[in-house]
Amino acid sequence: MTDRGELRRLRAALAEADQTRERYEFLAEAATLVGESLDLEATLASLARLAVPRLGSWCAVYILEEGELRRLAAAHVDPAKAELMRELIEQYPISADPDHPVRPAIAGAETVLIDDVPADQVDRHATGPEHARILRQLGHSAALVVPLTARGQTLGAMSIGPDEAGRYADWVRPTAERLARIAALAIDNARLYRQAQDSIRTRDEFLASATHDLKTPLTAISGLAQVLERRAARLDSADGERLRAGLVKINRVTLRMTALINELMDVAQLRVGRRLVLERHPTDLVELAGQLAAEAALTTSSHRIAVDSDVESLVGQWDAFRLERVIGNLLTNAIKYSPEGGDVRVEVRAEQRDDAPWAVVSVRDQGIGIPAADLPRIFERFHRGRNALGRIRGAGIGLFGARQIVGQHGGTIGVESREGEGSTFTVALPLEAPAEVSETAA
Repeated sequence: MTDRGELRRLRAALAEADQTRERYEFLAEAATLVGESLDLEATLASLARLAVPRLGSWCAVYILEEGELRRLAAAHVDPAKAELMRELIEQYPISADPDHPVRPAIAGAETVLIDDVPADQVDRHATGPEHARILRQLGHSAALVVPLTARGQTLGAMSIGPDEAGRYADWVRPTAERLARIAALAIDNARLYRQAQDSIRTRDEFLASATHDLKTPLTAISGLAQVLERRAARLDSADGERLRAGLVKINRVTLRMTALINELMDVAQLRVGRRLVLERHPTDLVELAGQLAAEAALTTSSHRIAVDSDVESLVGQWDAFRLERVIGNLLTNAIKYSPEGGDVRVEVRAEQRDDAPWAVVSVRDQGIGIPAADLPRIFERFHRGRNALGRIRGAGIGLFGARQIVGQHGGTIGVESREGEGSTFTVALPLEAPAEVSETAA
């Protein structure tokens, strides 16, 4: 028969096991909160609420930003005092208080227990009578202050008040220190994300400026090449013909570079939040598709490119240059991602959708196709199918730009593909400009 001492030890072991399980569940919940959002203030507020009342009667989170200390989040077991703490955050910054109680923990990067702060010292941290009144009402005379450290840097501190009996359980300090590491990770991740976003914004602004500046010399080169080409055409000699042929190539390359720069300009404009200004004119999609298919055929000897249409012409109000870029990009991709050659078929047809006339153009190839895992992201900027990486050159901006152009025309673009069996890209466009994407508001 089990004696009473053994029974007590068993109960104590079970209680300790339950406590350990609860601690790990608490920390797992905290880690989940950090992983759900990069909104720093919302995440820290959630962590502060999670700590109350499990670790103590109140919790406040402070961060260092450019050397200044900010109280960013707080929670209290008493709703009235929680409101007072929110008022402190909104109206009473602590950056000007060099003696704030959390500073020693930040400076030493070590947990500090503040015990029984006298009332006159509490008043000393107030900036005025109203601030002092709030501090006295809160009555925070003790706190466990834990530094927030990530990657060797102290990013702030977390203060936790004792329970309602004025005590801390033995397990609170180690649990608070683990919670602080999780909170520091949230701060570090949010800052890294912000830095990455700033870098992307700077890059996109530079790209928009650089591409704009590059167009000027290219325009001059193209114009000069055309003038010289006309003069060379008047020379009745073999040298004149060779000169003219060379100038034709220069002009063609210049036009191609201009088209690429225009594409980069559009991508840059979209990345900095600007809409494209479409220049709509009556454009025959059948004629445009035929012209682009003929030009694409000149670039390959291993592909058979054909255009099928159920109508002789299909005229809509579109930006011809940008639509040319969309279809040209699809044709270029069909050739590029069919390295073994094969048929490339372009189909143009008219449809009625919601009692309105639409045009549909599809480009089908017999190439390497797109892995199923990549299909949902294939129109994202810089995303490419994994079966093309290291095998076929590309930047991953063509389809992104195509989706933006088609979308701002009020249309849609989609793809059907199976890896190893080719791809079919389909663009659908309303013949008339929908009111909600009118360029007058662009």
